Amino acid sequence: MRESKVSLMSVFPKQTMLSYGEKRVVPLMNYILLTLLPLFLVRFSKTPSLSAANGQFMLFEAEAYKQIKPHAVLKAEKVEDIRIAQLFKKLKFRMACLTGSDDINCRMYQSYEDALNGFSKNVTMFFGNSYVLALLFWLITTWGFIPVLTALPALWFWLLTLIVLLTRVFVSVASRQQIVSNLILIIPQQLSLGIIIFKSLQYKIRGNYEWKGRNI
Repeated sequence: MRESKVSLMSVFPKQTMLSYGEKRVVPLMNYILLTLLPLFLVRFSKTPSLSAANGQFMLFEAEAYKQIKPHAVLKAEKVEDIRIAQLFKKLKFRMACLTGSDDINCRMYQSYEDALNGFSKNVTMFFGNSYVLALLFWLITTWGFIPVLTALPALWFWLLTLIVLLTRVFVSVASRQQIVSNLILIIPQQLSLGIIIFKSLQYKIRGNYEWKGRNI
């Protein structure tokens, strides 16, 4: 941190995924993050909206933490990690976000249902809290091949397929995840993302979220 001259450093740990359900959901976090937000912008841009963080690992400069008291200030937030990152930038403190450290690992959830509920809590944060943008991202990345296949020459379909596969490979390598597993599970993962967005909207309408067996 001293060498990087940042007051907050967050790491997206290497995710331990043991069940089929986890593998259908957990990789989505880094997939969305790395396809929408180049992490160098988190570090070098001063714009609060270009912020990312993972509450599994957040390392603070002591003086900055004591001055800002981020957890006390944002204790009412459902997704406090990203809000903390935005707050640091808003107050002109520098931060950085990294992915896939082999030195840090975490098992986020142990079942498919828990993972769906957990990600529905914060999925729209990646899209500026916009359900429209979240839905558009899902529709394009899941069903975008249909108009390409029906309206354009076959070459464009195969080019799109190659881009999709290479994107998954890049995200898997950057996240220290299994490449073959993420390629095989592209369709289940995309369908799970649709369920997550739907559940998030459902929770928003209801006014409460269920997370790890608790209503928040």
